[in-house]
Amino acid sequence: MSTNILYPYTLEKKGDMIKLEIMPKRTHNPLNILYIVVMILSSISIVGCTSSLFLIDFFTSKDYLALISVIIGSLLFLVLAFYLLKWERKGNEIFILHSNKLENIVTIKPFKTEKHIFNFEKLEIGYQSGEDFYSEEEAILLGVELDLDKVVGNYPIQFYMDDGLQVVDSERRIPVEVIRKIKEEYLLNHNNLMDQQQAENQPTR
Repeated sequence: MSTNILYPYTLEKKGDMIKLEIMPKRTHNPLNILYIVVMILSSISIVGCTSSLFLIDFFTSKDYLALISVIIGSLLFLVLAFYLLKWERKGNEIFILHSNKLENIVTIKPFKTEKHIFNFEKLEIGYQSGEDFYSEEEAILLGVELDLDKVVGNYPIQFYMDDGLQVVDSERRIPVEVIRKIKEEYLLNHNNLMDQQQAENQPTR
């Protein structure tokens, strides 16, 4: 049975690097057009009124006060429309997993990008159930399935590092099959790396 995909995603592997990129939903809010029109009109009003302040020198004090009030009002409308505009403002959520390092990148369009790097010695990959528990017994009481192979649906992926010293969850939910695939690929890379290190450490005859 195929899982309904809530958020578009891409999964890519290069060498020992695994990259998961989760995109936002493509929603079409009819109010977005209104916000864009408000932003355009406010920008035109600000430019026009500001130019008038510097180019025309026969304004009275009341005229100056009216122009400044219009500029301030237009700025407020511009800022308000910008923050209400949700069209592709929230960008992609990216996880780049190496053998002992996790890079988490979140883009918030159009100006901001957050990047965090987590180094670890031990990593467990699972899903975020939405419940808080601190033992297997508590998980059972809450009805949380701990066996990833038995879980179905869409959940945030969870990177549980160094026995809980660092925990990173995705904001968006992806099919649990993708989480299992990432876990399998990481364990395969980890085992290959361990075998390679053991072979290098063996004494030569």
